[in-house]
Order: sequence, then structure tokens, then C-alpha cells
Amino acid sequence: MVTTRRLESVLSGSLHLPREVWRRIRFETDHELRAALICLLTAALAAQGTAAVIGEPSGGWFWLPPWSLWQRWATTGFNNAARAMALKGQALEIFPGRQP
Repeated sequence: MVTTRRLESVLSGSLHLPREVWRRIRFETDHELRAALICLLTAALAAQGTAAVIGEPSGGWFWLPPWSLWQRWATTGFNNAARAMALKGQALEIFPGRQP
């Protein structure tokens, strides 16, 4: 997704980051630096309030891309995992909005 520029084309319309950030995401090969850049994207989504926040108070929270960007296989997998957790009596909170 990164090398084909699909990540940039999907996110750059809603995330107004400097051109250098997108260039670094595209060309960075060091695993740790690339992970840091992905964290930057996640932080930008969280800062603008569009990230999907999933988790629970005692276990922690994950900030993920907005629901609108999830592909069908990802929403199906998430829904299956959430149902399995519910059957075990495990709570899962989702912000903002609802499950995909």
C-alpha cells in the first residue's frame, strides 16, 4: 500500500500533512522508522477526531483508521472477534460511533 501510493491517495485528502511526511512514508525502509511514521499517521487521525478507538479501560485502547476506510474483510473480522468476546462476557467499547 505504501509503495503503490495507495496509502497516500486514501489518506492525504483527510490528513493534511507536509509533503515530506508522505515522501518519507513512501521511501523509508528502516522498520523502526517506518513504524514511527505509521504512528504519526495514527496520531494525526486521533488529533482530528476521526480515528476509530477500540478497547476497554483495564486492557487499553487502540487508535485505528476511521471505519469508512476499513475494507470488508477487516470489518468482518472485527465483528467476528467482537461477537466472540461478547459470548465470553468480555466488554469492548468503541469510539467514535459504532462498529462497522
